Amino acid sequence: MGNYFSPNGNFEVWDEKPEGYYTEEEWCVLHPEPVPSEPTFEEVKARAQTRIDSATSAAILAGFEYEVETGEGKEVLHFSYMADDQQNFTDTANGAILAMQGVEDLPTAVKWNGWRNHTAEYKGDLVRLVLDVCSFLNLYTGGALVHKATQMEICGQRKAAIEAAETVEEIEDLLAEWAV
Repeated sequence: MGNYFSPNGNFEVWDEKPEGYYTEEEWCVLHPEPVPSEPTFEEVKARAQTRIDSATSAAILAGFEYEVETGEGKEVLHFSYMADDQQNFTDTANGAILAMQGVEDLPTAVKWNGWRNHTAEYKGDLVRLVLDVCSFLNLYTGGALVHKATQMEICGQRKAAIEAAETVEEIEDLLAEWAV
């Protein structure tokens, strides 16, 4: 039994090589693997933009530091800003605004988690906060929203620099400088 390729490139097993069929070696000589072409300058730019988007998303999701009153004094804590945290911040901020406007049966204090001693490798030590609605809105606007807006601005600046680049080497240098 032998392995052969039909004229259409189908791999088949036969007792003997049929007429018009090829051995694997013959097929490979007739149909070499295509040599990948160098990406165009526009493709290099597009890939760089994608890398910048990914880095921006990662930076946003990594969370932020913000100074709050912990009950033991003011302290800078880390706050998570994963996708579900972003939604929780938004929903809680909406509830806080409604509570400030006098809507009944809404909490006037917010329980929230912050993290002390946070590093990239260590989540940190949980600090359970109880914030009045004004303090929570300060955390949301001065912490979460500023964090996200800052990362989006960095993203925009980097994309503009890539768009202005005139060579592949310039793009590669920028990506290396930004560790993206």
